[in-house]
Amino acid sequence: MVTVISTSNKACSNQKNGDALTNNDHERKEVLLNHGDGILDAGLLTKSKNAVCYIYCSKEETEKRGSGFFALITLSGIEHKVIITNNHVLCNKEEAACAVARFHYEGKLPGADIRLKPELMFHTNDVLDYTIIGCDADTIENRFCIDPIEFAEEDPMSVGDDIFIFQHPKGDTKKFSYQKISRIERPYVYYNADTDIGSSGSVVLRKFKLIAVHSKGSDLLQYNKGTLCSEILHHLRTGTYTQPASFSSESACQKKKRKSDVLGELETANKRTRDTENTLQQNTFNDHHINTVKPTEDQLADLSKEIVAYWKHLARKLKLPNCEVQRIQKDHVNYDDITEKANAMLLTWLELDTNAYISTLRDALISLGKKDTAVRHFPM
Repeated sequence: MVTVISTSNKACSNQKNGDALTNNDHERKEVLLNHGDGILDAGLLTKSKNAVCYIYCSKEETEKRGSGFFALITLSGIEHKVIITNNHVLCNKEEAACAVARFHYEGKLPGADIRLKPELMFHTNDVLDYTIIGCDADTIENRFCIDPIEFAEEDPMSVGDDIFIFQHPKGDTKKFSYQKISRIERPYVYYNADTDIGSSGSVVLRKFKLIAVHSKGSDLLQYNKGTLCSEILHHLRTGTYTQPASFSSESACQKKKRKSDVLGELETANKRTRDTENTLQQNTFNDHHINTVKPTEDQLADLSKEIVAYWKHLARKLKLPNCEVQRIQKDHVNYDDITEKANAMLLTWLELDTNAYISTLRDALISLGKKDTAVRHFPM
């Protein structure tokens, strides 16, 4: 004989007897906590991931690398399938013509290469930091089996929303990072997701839909940022865009003072470290060392204070592309003074040139008649 007990009657009985309901009385096997918004199509994840590519360009003067993606963009009612990356990755048709996009470069896969075709389409802007390039879309779609990401105006978003970035940091196989939006200030969106050298031009995704093209970041102010899709589209259609404001809502004077205070504290700490390192370096540096070691960011920051009068001449000696020099020269938002522009130039050289060694920098300084500066910062 089996006795059947009605759980609903039991619950009612317990309530009548004054017993409290347990957690189990409120639990169900499945619960939607975000109105269903937290459940996303896995196909969107695969599509977004596959569309991201590694971009590299080797020329006699320099070697450049970054990330990019295969996209579908509509201009004047006509659909175009293109490759999108940053202006500071590929800033002109000549660089784009020698560039290669490598898809499926992830895990143990070697990837599949295809050359870009700037003769089909080429648009770029240094402030918004985007470059759009024509490509062999049939090969990418039919041979590589990759669908383009739709490049359209982003959906409404809020501070605190999660974002994903698929990228090729340091030219490595495909990686991803995720974090939250920290600020929205047109034409950019700011976030805390990690990126590295080579991540420039990556997709910034919210709910696996494209919202921005990753551009750059700041170690000092602790952010990364990307250019909103809507701003790029507006510029392509009208030639205008929202003028960037400073990252902080502080006045320019307050911002400079705060940065100066922070830099001063960092410089004091770094100077102690450099003094110790320099003492050791005086006795241990040799020809082999100086020809195979890259300068540190601290060393470049220290040097930038002395090259303000000739930083552009030094850039030419270092064979930094002129478009990069012009971009830094015209950027008065991210770089408040000439020292910051000089430092940005040196960091860009360090990022883009695979031969960015101490010996290269010393030789460039000496060729400009700055041997004392070279020896003081990089003793033999």
